[in-house]
Amino acid sequence: LVGSPDRVLLLDEPATNLHPPWQRIVRSHLNSLPGQCLLVTHSPYLIPADSREQLASIVRFGMRDSATHIYRLTRSDLADDRWVGTMIKELAWSADARGLLFAAGVVLLEGPTELAALPAWFAKSTTARRHRGPEELHLAFYSVGGDQDFRPFLSYLERFGVPWAVVCDGAAFRLDIRKHIFEQVLDAGADDPELEKYVQQVGIASRAQSDMDAAIFGSMVDVGKAHGLFTLAAGWHRKTEPEGDDESFEAFVGSLPQLAEAVKIANEAAPKSKPRAGRLLAETTDCPTPVDQLYQLLLERLWQKGMARYPARHLNLE
Repeated sequence: LVGSPDRVLLLDEPATNLHPPWQRIVRSHLNSLPGQCLLVTHSPYLIPADSREQLASIVRFGMRDSATHIYRLTRSDLADDRWVGTMIKELAWSADARGLLFAAGVVLLEGPTELAALPAWFAKSTTARRHRGPEELHLAFYSVGGDQDFRPFLSYLERFGVPWAVVCDGAAFRLDIRKHIFEQVLDAGADDPELEKYVQQVGIASRAQSDMDAAIFGSMVDVGKAHGLFTLAAGWHRKTEPEGDDESFEAFVGSLPQLAEAVKIANEAAPKSKPRAGRLLAETTDCPTPVDQLYQLLLERLWQKGMARYPARHLNLE
């Protein structure tokens, strides 16, 4: 059927009953044949992402303002060699990254420990009992790998109309890093005039780290909350600095006295794996109040950006 360059092949959900390896074989086979193929799928394994041309072929249909919208990369996007190279690497290697296109909303995280712990805590939170847990809401979580690595994924989600929010460490707000988290959001193409105005007024790009104090950090954290950027950190200091670590997720966990014994047990059970220890900690403890509050803020942000909102459950939470 697809052997002729003059044919157009329409495939509607061809992944049905196909094991992932077979889905990858189908994708590879279709890419190597002449002619044109229009493929409708809910499978990340069938999304082509091995080249610039394949990225250009991806079209996502999404809801916004009660209407269906079409999202795809523009010529300008595809002309950005650095960004295209990053996307090819991330999407070609990870079905989870491609699967973000199917999520109702996405929370980008800085590291694997948060990825292991936060969804498990969110699922048992008071907010989840009222508004449902992440799985029921089709909410996806993805670790970008570091405080300088949000921009490519923000661009990816922005271009394809996927509601997003960010949970980062305190160091992402520092003035001496290559790209402040606010700058990464704006560089990703987010239409956010208020955030752009704040960045210009404060002069983030030209400020020195010596200008950083608790008031400035608190101000930036508050601004971040209004623009989908959240942190559990109490400060911006790294563990290599004299002030000690107060910027990491591990520092936040360590600041909660009620978790001290559980943290010790988790670290002893998984001494060589922070993600395993984080997951074990979240599975064996109640959701801390700040994490519960964070989940509520994340949902409010994602609803604001267009994620489907289910009616709240009327529960006796006392």
